[in-house]
Amino acid sequence: MTGARPILLIDDSADVRSVLRVGLESEGYFVIEAADGRESVRLYREHRPALVLVDIVMPEKDGIETVREILAIDTDAVIFTMTGKDGAEDHNEVASMLGARRGFRKPIRIDDLLAGIRLHLRTPTARLEKVYKEGVRITLQDGPEEASSLRAPGNGVALTPPSSPPPLSPP
Repeated sequence: MTGARPILLIDDSADVRSVLRVGLESEGYFVIEAADGRESVRLYREHRPALVLVDIVMPEKDGIETVREILAIDTDAVIFTMTGKDGAEDHNEVASMLGARRGFRKPIRIDDLLAGIRLHLRTPTARLEKVYKEGVRITLQDGPEEASSLRAPGNGVALTPPSSPPPLSPP
């Protein structure tokens, strides 16, 4: 996605990185790669990616230590973990306790990964605009800059954001 912050993909397997990079890039994401935890911390500082996808079991510096270090740099970092080793659920649970947002077991289904990314980054998925009679325009947009508005010629009215509960109506 042009102008968007990249996704940092960390895995010691070049094959895994290649498959995931192709899947992410096919959806318009810009991906930077690291082969180990040490390199990834440097790249995180340099690029401040929108999301980090890190393998838990790696030589040099494992994913748990990498998650800790990245969260020490940026407590709001969006981190997903992945592992294919026995006890994967335990590894991902530890990462979750440290602050990772989601864990995946390898092999990762690209559709599941993309759904998780959209959810956590609130990637725009829809924009609906309808122009009614007399120039009244309704725009609904789902994304990081969520906007809901109603426009009539010369006037704008903000609508209740979709995340707000509807007002209670009197009985």
